[in-house]
Amino acid sequence: MKYLILDSLIKFFDENGFIEFNNVFSSNDLEMLNLEIDKLNLFRHPSFIENFKNSRDLFRKSNNFKKIILNNKIISIIKSLSKEVQFRLALDQVMFTKDKNPFDEKVEVNDFFSLQGLFLIFIVRLDESILDPNLSINEVKEEDILPKKRGSIMFLKNTSFLNFKSMFEKPQKFLIVGFSNFNTLYKIAKKDPNPNFLKTLGYNFGDSLKNSTHPIVN
Repeated sequence: MKYLILDSLIKFFDENGFIEFNNVFSSNDLEMLNLEIDKLNLFRHPSFIENFKNSRDLFRKSNNFKKIILNNKIISIIKSLSKEVQFRLALDQVMFTKDKNPFDEKVEVNDFFSLQGLFLIFIVRLDESILDPNLSINEVKEEDILPKKRGSIMFLKNTSFLNFKSMFEKPQKFLIVGFSNFNTLYKIAKKDPNPNFLKTLGYNFGDSLKNSTHPIVN
């Protein structure tokens, strides 16, 4: 099923670099995502950074997880917002922000993930509603762009900023999923806390992503 987007919303995204949508994931989808995350026991280490590193690219560990984050609504939205017809599933990253923020308060998406060719990410809130669900997208400040309620999805351009100050204000649970173009390169990003991750899959800096590890979506 496609997710129809008004031209005015696409214009808002083009001009502001972010847009939020509701009802993209069903309640069952959200329960399944949380269940798959819990089954993998990702947060067993006392160090946030170690847990962070363990929580990357779960789509390779769970087919159910991969199926949910690549549902038809998601793909339809990405095509509408980006004008891309074919692209890669570049990454996913679980963020459980129960500790002190180890990152800069605000980091550009391009600087946080070591992928040259990443063009868009989305952030979905997996915990209960925290921000005001009645807040209009036009009232959201750029520095506060986070999904407002459970299941809300915020799409961000690669040149937009991840607001870690707001993420770490209290315990919250997010899933970040990123998409890149066909000819994406593994290139170190200056603020990436896990820059050597792809080396565990046999990559070296400068290598192009392969279909076997980063599937094509069309």
